[in-house]
Amino acid sequence: MLNPHLSTLLAQLKLHGFTQSLDSNIDAVYSGEINFEEAMIDAVYSGEINFEEAMIDACKTELLTRARKLTEPLIRNAHLRYPHACIDEIKFDIERRGLSKQFVNRFSECTWINLHKNMSIQGPTGVGKTWLACAFATEACKKGYKTIFYRASEFFEALEQAIDQSNEKLFIKKLIRYDLLIIDDFGLSNIPPKIESHLLEFIDNYSICGSLLITMILDKIMDSTSL
Repeated sequence: MLNPHLSTLLAQLKLHGFTQSLDSNIDAVYSGEINFEEAMIDAVYSGEINFEEAMIDACKTELLTRARKLTEPLIRNAHLRYPHACIDEIKFDIERRGLSKQFVNRFSECTWINLHKNMSIQGPTGVGKTWLACAFATEACKKGYKTIFYRASEFFEALEQAIDQSNEKLFIKKLIRYDLLIIDDFGLSNIPPKIESHLLEFIDNYSICGSLLITMILDKIMDSTSL
């Protein structure tokens, strides 16, 4: 275990990942009542470990811990259908899915969100449009973008309810706080006539301050995505 005084100081600095890394190193070094500082010095001089590399590893652990603490709430609050979808787990299949690694790498950088560009993922049922959208969403969350996910039918219902209750402005104000809005299965259900003009106006206005990612069902994949 770390020295209590050192542990307290690191906690005050909120270096939780750094502390975890040091603590694990101590457990690995101690075989009895060995002084950690002396053991580290001996190990450095003997060439068993590189002190700078050990500090780099500890700092990397701290950065990962901080990033995870920021990312987890963003993913949780996004209400994704597949919150564990990950870009690294995508199966590329040009023939069946029209999906290339070049495309994924390009858009996983999320610069299109920063530029308020929009994306549509199109294709027949079963090719993984929703999962892919969620994978892009988790990547956006990792980069600090606030994201929200809606099934199209749920979004239409929420907008219609806001209109009926004269809360449309409040509903829109809530949504424009997000950097990325995902509407899944657009076109699967009919758009209620009451909200048609409101929906077009909302999309037009939202695109000024945020990005839309829409998944759509088509009979065949003509172009896997479009911007």
